[in-house]
Amino acid sequence: MAKHKPKQPKKGKKTAATVTKAQKATKKSAAEAEQKAKHTATLTKLNPIAKEINVRLAKAAKATEQAADHRLTAALRLAEAKALCEKVKLHFKPWVEANIERSYGDANRLAIAGASENPEEAVATMRDEQAARRKKSQAKLREDRPSKSGGSPAIAEQPASLFQRATESVAALDDKAALNLATDVAAEKGMVVVSQHDHSELGDLRKAQQNVSKLSLARVKHDFDGLVASEKMALVEYAAKKVGVEIVKPHFDIANSPDFLDRKVKRGAKS
Repeated sequence: MAKHKPKQPKKGKKTAATVTKAQKATKKSAAEAEQKAKHTATLTKLNPIAKEINVRLAKAAKATEQAADHRLTAALRLAEAKALCEKVKLHFKPWVEANIERSYGDANRLAIAGASENPEEAVATMRDEQAARRKKSQAKLREDRPSKSGGSPAIAEQPASLFQRATESVAALDDKAALNLATDVAAEKGMVVVSQHDHSELGDLRKAQQNVSKLSLARVKHDFDGLVASEKMALVEYAAKKVGVEIVKPHFDIANSPDFLDRKVKRGAKS
C-alpha cells in the first residue's frame, strides 16, 4: 500500500516570500537607522538652544529690568526646540527633563506661549496668572491664620499645621519644581536664589575684604623694611602717585659746587 505524502509548498513561492520578508526587514532597519541619525543631528542642534534657555530663565528670575525680555526669549527658544523635536518625532518631555532647568509643565507652557501669534503678550499673561495664583494662595493662608485675640486650641495650632503641610508639599516636589518655586518667591521679594557653592565663594570674598580692611600701619612698615632699596623706592613712588604728590629727586651741579668740596690741589701750593 502506497504511503500518502503531504503536499510540499512550491519552491518558487517559498523563495519569493522569503525575499519579500528580507526586503521588509532591510527597509525597516534602514528607516530606523535614518530616524536615529535624524535624532542625533537634532539633539546636537538642540544642545546650544538648551544652554541659552537655561541662561535666559536664570536671568529672568533675578527681577531685573531685562527679566521680561529674557523670559520672552526663553519662550521663543523653547517653541523652536519643541518644533524641532516634533519634526523628527523626538519626544519633547524627556528632552526637557534631561536638559532644561525647569519642570516640564512650566517649559511646555512657555513653549506654547512662544509659538502663539503674540508671544510677548502670551508670556506676560502667563507670568501675571502665575503671580495672581501665588497671591491668592498667600491670601488664603493669611485668612486661615488665627487672630491674636485668642481662639480655640484647635485654631491656635493651625499655623503650625499649615507650615507643616506647606513643608510637606514642597518636599514632595521634584528638585526642579522646588527650585522654580523658591526662585519665583525670592524674585517677588526682590531677592535671588544662589547655590551653596556660590554662597561659599561670596563668604570667602567677604572675609578677604574684611582682612584687607584690618591691615594696620605697623604691618605696612614691617613689610616695607623687608624690601630692597629699589623696591622701597618703587613703593614710595607708587604711594606718592596715589595721594597726588610728586617726588622731586635732587640734582647735584658739580660746576657750581662750593669751594670746600673742590678736591683739586693748586699748583705751587706748599704742603
